[in-house]
Amino acid sequence: MRTNPFMKRIGMASAVLLLVVATLFGCDAGRTTDAPVAMHQLNIQGDEEITLEVGDSLQLYTDAPSAAQDSLVWTSSASCVGITQEGEIIAQAVGEATVTVAYYSLTDDITVIVVLELPDETRGEYPSDDTETAPMETVPGETTANPEADSKPVESSPEPEGETTAEVEPETEYIPPTVIIEAERAPEGYRPAGSHQEALDRSENGQLSGYPYVPDQAPNISEYRPMVDGKYVKNNDPYYVDENTYVVVDAYGREVFRIYRGGAYISLEEVAAYVYAFGDIPANHSTSKNTRPSGSIWGEYLRVNHTRFSGDTSRYPYEPALPRISGCGGDFTYYELDIGTTGTDCDPSYRADLYNNGYSITRGAARIVYARFDRNGNKIIEADEKYVFYTYNHYNDFQEYLNYYGGWGEMFGNITGGGTISSKYDCNPTPYVPVYNAPLTARRARILSVLYVRPFHASGTADLACEFSKDWDLVA
Repeated sequence: MRTNPFMKRIGMASAVLLLVVATLFGCDAGRTTDAPVAMHQLNIQGDEEITLEVGDSLQLYTDAPSAAQDSLVWTSSASCVGITQEGEIIAQAVGEATVTVAYYSLTDDITVIVVLELPDETRGEYPSDDTETAPMETVPGETTANPEADSKPVESSPEPEGETTAEVEPETEYIPPTVIIEAERAPEGYRPAGSHQEALDRSENGQLSGYPYVPDQAPNISEYRPMVDGKYVKNNDPYYVDENTYVVVDAYGREVFRIYRGGAYISLEEVAAYVYAFGDIPANHSTSKNTRPSGSIWGEYLRVNHTRFSGDTSRYPYEPALPRISGCGGDFTYYELDIGTTGTDCDPSYRADLYNNGYSITRGAARIVYARFDRNGNKIIEADEKYVFYTYNHYNDFQEYLNYYGGWGEMFGNITGGGTISSKYDCNPTPYVPVYNAPLTARRARILSVLYVRPFHASGTADLACEFSKDWDLVA
């Protein structure tokens, strides 16, 4: 059959036209358009900052319409926080990250802080201002600033008739442990220094910047001490407001008190924090062992001794070797200073008398020993390299300061190992107990509303160096 040339040209033109139409209008089967959904902004719902425990996960949501949800792109700035493309965050390690969601040119982000452990009421939740008020986790056997708070909730004052007031979220008041424990021993109306300048002014007049009470020989230990892999956590996130102001936190990372460079302090917690923060002694401490209260502006607040500590275990085999100490071939030079107590009774070589009665000093057996310089004579400033230890039986046993209030590590040394006090022949010092260096919790972590708090037990420790029948496993 002979083909009409004219019809052949029409057929070819039709095929080309169909191809063009298919290309322009996307007629291919299964092909869809990706035209953006009209949006003016993109917001992640909830707070701008959230805090999670390691291992927790939380689903995030945005205000994007459902048609745009599949096109959202989620990213995290750090590996400590994982994020799926469905918006679920996974707290993978201690740290902080910015989680960002993007839809074309629109973005929003939040800060995610991952900590080792949070109080029960904050775990896995958005810390929202709309959250109902709930009491904090309490520790059995501890007391509150208001004892009646244990048995009944705080009641709001009745509103006067005829008046209308706007509803205001009740202000949360966190009561630092020192306010409960130490303020009870301070003179009525006394308060610690509130600024660096005030601390300096007090020091010029022989006045303390901290609490004016003499500690007992054994430290007050927080009944909650976080652990990782069987090791106590040492807080390696120093909290400096500026070069002259250091914030001491509790085991949850909440501020307890502040110390100031050049201020005067006598309590164990304050002096340990001062040495950790500034690598030096408070203003009321003399480098000489022979200074007398009667000849000092400090009187009963005078503390003496700031000298090199060799840590040479060949000369003193009852002493445990401290980390990297020069006396055992290490690269750190340690120093020691006296801690004035109400009396140390674990070593019969030292009288169990008050350290300073205002006229004379009985030095006792309590010392802080700390790593001060590296082998080049530079001050140690890296948090993971700072070592501060406390002994109250004259170097036989030590506990490491963990850089938080009530944070003291596991005791180690001669008496712990069953040796005889300060004996060079019948000695058995157990080795240093390593710690886990990590931030306790984010300083910016938001704690939910608190009706009352039971921070620490005022006598939550036993004299382990004297009594070995006590159970020292105080891990929460």
